[in-house]
Amino acid sequence: MKTLQDKMVLSNGQHIPYIGLGVFQMSEQNYITQAVMQAIQTGYRLFDTAAVYNNEKKVGSAIKECHVARQELFISSKIWNGHQGYDETLFCLRTHTSQFAIRLFGSIFNTLAYFRQVFRYMACI
Repeated sequence: MKTLQDKMVLSNGQHIPYIGLGVFQMSEQNYITQAVMQAIQTGYRLFDTAAVYNNEKKVGSAIKECHVARQELFISSKIWNGHQGYDETLFCLRTHTSQFAIRLFGSIFNTLAYFRQVFRYMACI
């Protein structure tokens, strides 16, 4: 059985926790930051969100306020279907980053060449 500390290795060498907290349908804005901070204290290190959930700012606040090193946390987000493609995706990533008000997608912006290859591959499918 997997625990909150167990991780898998992605193809790019990054380690991601097997178990995370999804914030889909967490609409009570007053409780989101508190819930995420409690999850971090409990041991969660993976958080899954999306711009369409309208709670990225609160998740970002909790991450910023917690006393866990940013590099220990893995945050995933999603691009809305209408924003697919290389330029649209980069625009959305920048928007997500500003919503979180933390250094969130730094590794993505540092590997743009990798993403160009991914988008070229996806265009061929």
